[in-house]
Amino acid sequence: MHKHPEYDNLHADCQHDITITAKDRLMQAWEECMDHTRNFTKFSHLYEGTEAGQVFADAAVKEGECAASMHDLLETWEEKR
Repeated sequence: MHKHPEYDNLHADCQHDITITAKDRLMQAWEECMDHTRNFTKFSHLYEGTEAGQVFADAAVKEGECAASMHDLLETWEEKR
């Protein structure tokens, strides 16, 4: 039994008069990439000297590069405003 059935249809595809822009999604993805980078870096230190540690270190670099490219695009959009 749902306490709030009026919220059953709230999801990304059902926006209810709220426009989610590419910038909104890019900012969310950028924040998630930064979180992943921090976590992978932490894990790489935790397992330093192991195969897993190296995989986490490599993943941290890749996620960091991804976050940087998203940040660059966000800055470009801000400059055009």
